[in-house]
Amino acid sequence: MAYGNISATVSAADLTTILDKLEEVGGLLPFLVSLSQEERQRLFKAGASRAGAVPIAHQIATNFPEIFPATFPKDEMDKDVLLMAPLQTIRAELAAQASAVDDTLLALRAEAMKHVLEVYKYAKAAQNTVPGIKPLVEQLAVYFERSSRAESAPAIAA
Repeated sequence: MAYGNISATVSAADLTTILDKLEEVGGLLPFLVSLSQEERQRLFKAGASRAGAVPIAHQIATNFPEIFPATFPKDEMDKDVLLMAPLQTIRAELAAQASAVDDTLLALRAEAMKHVLEVYKYAKAAQNTVPGIKPLVEQLAVYFERSSRAESAPAIAA
């Protein structure tokens, strides 16, 4: 969808429905985990460079079960491997939705700042004639102060 002016609302009822549906999705994935930073660091990573090892190892475990001891948890490996595909699909959709929400928030903040600039312009013009507005203009002015530039270092003689 091409970006234009965003003119929309989300009612309290719609927000409740959306949050309920997100909770419902979470309920369909009761096995999801939240890892601590320490747990994340301890895990053996299967990132993009190693992802191809998973299907090959699974194929070996499936086609040559005789090479493994009886204690090898092949059924757990099957579950882990089979669970990754739907979770990757879910993650891709969630990431697309999160990206759209992020982009919309960015656009909304930009639109809001255009309104803020216009309000600031009119409020500054009215601050000496409209009682009670001057303190608000001063509060708003803080957001438009330019930071002082660092003093330039003295020139070093050659």
